[in-house]
Amino acid sequence: MHCAKTIREFLPHMMTRNHGHIVTVSSMAGIAGTEYLVEYSASKHAVVGLTVSLRLELNDMGKTGIKLTTVCPYFVATQMTQQFRPVERFDTKMQTPEDVAMAAVTGIRRNEYLVIIPGIMALTPIIQSTVPKKGQQLIKDFLGIGIAPLEDTHRKDE
Repeated sequence: MHCAKTIREFLPHMMTRNHGHIVTVSSMAGIAGTEYLVEYSASKHAVVGLTVSLRLELNDMGKTGIKLTTVCPYFVATQMTQQFRPVERFDTKMQTPEDVAMAAVTGIRRNEYLVIIPGIMALTPIIQSTVPKKGQQLIKDFLGIGIAPLEDTHRKDE
């Protein structure tokens, strides 16, 4: 995980000054997981876990002058997402890299701990922590949230 190596490089100087801002980029897949992106989701969960743990550790050490922000965009129109199509009941547009950058900068300036893009997706962690798994699946099915490969790789050839 490259972000851990980068943090390890800059954190000692920040700790000496008790000042700095660490920004990590995860994904909504790092909060909720995503079908067809199992490895990607796991790596993004690791980024979220790293940031949560580091925040707790810095707070315990009294290093409250070091801020942390984790950016978690939903689907972004990049080369990686070209092989998938969003599956949604409601017409939620795929985010552009510019949308994500603007929201991330705004969140960083506000010292937000978690920047979820688009904002409506901020309901996801609330739903996960308050709704039983069966209810979460019903909500996901009703909203039609998720992705599907452009070619169905799970279908048997006829």
